[in-house]
Amino acid sequence: MRPTTEEEIAVSFAGLTSRGKIPKWAKRFNNVRSTTLDELSHQESLSGILVVQDAGSKRMEREPELLAMLAYHLWKSSRPVRLVLNFPSPSVDPEALTHRLRLFRQYLSRVDVAGNEDLEGRVVEALAKYQVESEETKNDPLSQAREVIAATRPLLSEESGRLSAKAVASAFDIPWTRFAKWIGSTKQAVGKTPDSAALQPALRQYERVARLRAVLKDADFRAWLNRANVHLDNQTPLEVIESGRVEIVADLVESMLTGTPS
Repeated sequence: MRPTTEEEIAVSFAGLTSRGKIPKWAKRFNNVRSTTLDELSHQESLSGILVVQDAGSKRMEREPELLAMLAYHLWKSSRPVRLVLNFPSPSVDPEALTHRLRLFRQYLSRVDVAGNEDLEGRVVEALAKYQVESEETKNDPLSQAREVIAATRPLLSEESGRLSAKAVASAFDIPWTRFAKWIGSTKQAVGKTPDSAALQPALRQYERVARLRAVLKDADFRAWLNRANVHLDNQTPLEVIESGRVEIVADLVESMLTGTPS
């Protein structure tokens, strides 16, 4: 794979209600643009560094689905997209910051926070990290494997092609009304739109676990979920998942399927 150079990495400054303002120091980047958060959330794919300006505004707090859409893009992107939340105020409200970062709990390594005074340094750092990740990123062989695709296809909505919370819950033999809480949602939200784009980041980890169905029958997969596992401190995979650590089980499944140590 040819390494990505800094000149090729897009740097987008996104405003909330209007196009983002490109700082003078950012004009030295060859691929910089001004956009809005709404435009970003509706793009088919994203790449590069995304700087969300005025991240501490009340509007963003009222419209978390915009950030949820960005979290969805972080999940589905094949490139190491990085997000910089720009809080213009010198003092960041810890509660407000926690509220926003919860949407990216599975992708925190790709999210940076910066005030106006240190934004340049954070963007430069994000560019460097992006370039290193681009050099090391390889195609995920599991996601391309025919058996894995067939095993996880039942988890998708026929209408949208996205993961369906109800279908995933069924595969894990968990009532979807109970599963809604596991993915940080509500029974009402899952019941209305089980394949919501906002649910995709959380469902992604369950899809990784369900890849084990490529080598196990449904009954054996469910038995594995309910059997104590030495690699999980003798807890069952479902116990670990219900405790909020589904990514640990997903990593274990990947190690089992690829034959690599966890």
